[in-house]
Amino acid sequence: MNHLAPYDNPKRRAYERRKKFLMEALGNKCAKCPSVVDLQFDCKTAMGPAHHGMGMYDRMIFYVLMFRNDNLQLLCETCHQIKSAQDKFNLRESALAASRVWSSTGEEISASGNASAAPSKMSLPQQPSESDWQYECRLARERWGIP
Repeated sequence: MNHLAPYDNPKRRAYERRKKFLMEALGNKCAKCPSVVDLQFDCKTAMGPAHHGMGMYDRMIFYVLMFRNDNLQLLCETCHQIKSAQDKFNLRESALAASRVWSSTGEEISASGNASAAPSKMSLPQQPSESDWQYECRLARERWGIP
């Protein structure tokens, strides 16, 4: 049986080459503190967990695309955990705030989008329009199948 050394695999070599390029391009240090150990790639704007399930080669291609879109940084393990916790908290708070805004009108929205409560002095708030940046992020998520 022929076992290839880890670096004899062409995909592994491409992965290592891309990783080295990205690490150097991002300064080989944490973007939040001066640490140079246990560095991890992090999307500045969270793109969901789907890329975590990709193989190493595909995940590195994902990171290269994030780098090209200025959405990649290096974080040490500690800073990455802190940022991830903040991202989860902010996402939860945004969802709660949105539900409070919609429920404060006292109207129930049916699947067809029609209000089904008695007329009220308050009208339903308009959803904010997407900024160009949000639109690009949404397109990138759809392209990569990330929720």
